[in-house]
Amino acid sequence: MEYFGCSVNYRARFDPPLPSSYFGNCIVWYIASTKHVDLVGDEGFMIATESIAEIIYKRNNDKEYVLNGDWLKEVGAVANTGRYVSIAGSPKYDLYEADFGWGKPKKWHFVFSGSGLVMSLSKSKDTDGDLEISLSLSKTRMNAFAAIFADGLSVL
Repeated sequence: MEYFGCSVNYRARFDPPLPSSYFGNCIVWYIASTKHVDLVGDEGFMIATESIAEIIYKRNNDKEYVLNGDWLKEVGAVANTGRYVSIAGSPKYDLYEADFGWGKPKKWHFVFSGSGLVMSLSKSKDTDGDLEISLSLSKTRMNAFAAIFADGLSVL
């Protein structure tokens, strides 16, 4: 199995929702899984996106799963399998506009650690509607990733 994880801001999903002024983390991880053999075929990119969409829909409608903490066990079980990709960040948060008293950042990066593959996704600093995607791989793996990613985008 191959696993994909993404963080979800859960503040507005509580009943009642946490106020917009809440300052702190309220993040839950959603993990999608798909068989490796399904991902390497011509429809692999579409199968991956459908799997991710399915888990988001399922978890958004299963508040008990989130509240009882089962998602923590799931993350722990797959995080160090070597078959895990996760996304950090979100284009919904304009980190370039954040100012905590020492000015807005000129550039920022996520720090990658752990045994899984982590990518970051954020709103672009320079162009509205564009994304910044960060990924750290060896040259060989990066070339393979770039080819697969470009092929997947051509399907859209």
